[in-house]
Amino acid sequence: MNKPVAFSVHEFDLEPKKLKDLHKPKEHVEIWDYFAAIESYKNFEKYIYSLHKGQLRVHLRKISLDKSKKQAKLLIVISDKDARNRSFTDTETGDTRLTDKKETEGDDCRIHLVFYVVSKYKAILGIERERGSGINSNLVRVFFNNLIEDIRENKPDLPLFHEDHPSGFREKDGSYVQLHRTVACNVDNRFSNEILNAFKMGKINNLQLIYKETHNQNDNLPFIRRKKSQLHFDIDSQFIPNQITDQKAIQNTIKQRLNKISDWFKTEEHIPISEQVYRIEYSDDQGYPHNVTYSPSEGLDLLFAKTFKLDPKVFKFQAWEKEPKINDSLCDRALIELKRS
Repeated sequence: MNKPVAFSVHEFDLEPKKLKDLHKPKEHVEIWDYFAAIESYKNFEKYIYSLHKGQLRVHLRKISLDKSKKQAKLLIVISDKDARNRSFTDTETGDTRLTDKKETEGDDCRIHLVFYVVSKYKAILGIERERGSGINSNLVRVFFNNLIEDIRENKPDLPLFHEDHPSGFREKDGSYVQLHRTVACNVDNRFSNEILNAFKMGKINNLQLIYKETHNQNDNLPFIRRKKSQLHFDIDSQFIPNQITDQKAIQNTIKQRLNKISDWFKTEEHIPISEQVYRIEYSDDQGYPHNVTYSPSEGLDLLFAKTFKLDPKVFKFQAWEKEPKINDSLCDRALIELKRS
């Protein structure tokens, strides 16, 4: 293995959420209380979050906390039940061996999440990016919110899940009456100025829609079928109005307008969102050309997030074993880059 490993950069914080028929909580949630609750939950490795009708299954396998260094390393596994059977060919004999994947098995992707805690209530999150894994910031957010809810249901007395009641009432022993709560995490992009500036400054050279053909039979050429088609769009210099200057507002405007293209083709041309891929070609501030791709079915988070790549020379690759392990060498290098973000 000698390929670079990419991480996207995100802001991570927490907010208390009220439980039904109770007062709204007001105290901030501390990052280390959150991680401590997860680490103390002995069943966290057994908790599995399923999505896409059970096609993908996500579970947290390892967690390593170092409060003195203000960092946390986590390893999640995403299993794709619909993945094809894999084969391996012997480079000396030419013999091919199938993995013989069972129907109940999923193809695993092991994804590192690294956190640098910048204050009691905020952290910077780096998400390892592996093509085809299905990982994105929304999946991370939803997974942890569901995991925390499972922990709350089983260990409601953890400090994370209660605070002093805002009424100030006290128990007979003088301690404050406790208000029970749950906790949700927020995962927001640290923006890539490059792509946002390209839209803002009118430096998008080409927007290309690539989609699979669903109705491609030609009676005159029954032996030839179209597999994919492409459409090209020009992006007007006023795609982002002059009055919109905030990075978050620029991102939201791009999302809304690109999604309108997806919605139009979904309704008018009957192109399912799952079959759409966009390629955006743009020039950076120095005039160098770049291109990025995204699928509306997977969201736009990677397109707008700041990313960094780790050269394989700066960390040690870790051979896969049956029991997943955190690659400390990879995570340590990622944390160095994360602190610079």
